[in-house]
Order: sequence, then structure tokens, then C-alpha cells
Amino acid sequence: MISVFRSASLVSKVTMVTSLVLIAVISFMTWWEIRIREASIKSLTEEKTRIISEFIEKNTIRAMERGRHFDIHQILKNFTYRGIQKINLFRPDGIIRASTLEEERNKKVPDVDVYLKNPYFIREERVKTEGVGRGRERIYYFNTSILNKPECFIVILRKNR
Repeated sequence: MISVFRSASLVSKVTMVTSLVLIAVISFMTWWEIRIREASIKSLTEEKTRIISEFIEKNTIRAMERGRHFDIHQILKNFTYRGIQKINLFRPDGIIRASTLEEERNKKVPDVDVYLKNPYFIREERVKTEGVGRGRERIYYFNTSILNKPECFIVILRKNR
């Protein structure tokens, strides 16, 4: 390689060095642009998730204050759209009380401590994709607490006979 470089003309040497520098600069700029775009997408995803979470929280509290606990499942379904796989409301012990997926209700969340300690995190998981089957995908999780207020408690009055 060095002997080829020595016997090459000055124009060839300049062209080769310029090409290598140009390739390096373009590669770096592409890498940098990808990092900036990923950070932007992550930021927008976090913001969108926070907004949806606030709407769910406010609507859930409103339903509970009115004693309409059965509406919570429908509230969750109203906020699902493309890109959101599921929304779960679960107790601190990990039991799912409401979910957009009917089959997940009353099941226990695996690794509940991870959810309770981390407000948001990303995991790579196997997911079922339409038409393709199963594949690995980065899943973004967002967790927020909804505190149960005294006016939300269910009161059952029984008449003694």
C-alpha cells in the first residue's frame, strides 16, 4: 500500500487524502445528527407521555370522586392510539386494577419495584408486530402515581336487620 502511495502522482495523493478526510467528516456529521435526532425524539416522547398521563390522572380522579369507578377502564381505552401498546393502573403491590388490555386486569406487574422507583425508563423487549410476527423493539415506559383521596374511597353502607 505504501509503495503504491509513493508511486502515485501528486493529484492522486491529494484526491485520496481529501476523499478520506471527507468520508471521516461526513461520517462524524451523520453520527452527530443521529444523536441529536434521537435526543429530540426522546424528549418529544417524554412530553407526549406526560401530557397523556396528566389527562388520564385528572379523568381517573374525577371518575373516582364521582363514584364512577367502572368508567376508569373506558377512560384508559380513550387514550390509546397508534404507538401506545397499553396503559395500566396498578396498586403499589403490583396488582393491575384497570388496563387497556382486558386480559391483564387483576394480574400482577412483574418487577413492580422497577416501576415504582423509576418514573421513566426504556427496555428492549420482544413484541408482536403486525404482519411480521415477533421482533425486538425499544419500549418506553412512563410511570406516575395517582394518589387515592379520601373522597375516592368506596363506601358501602349495610343495614342491619
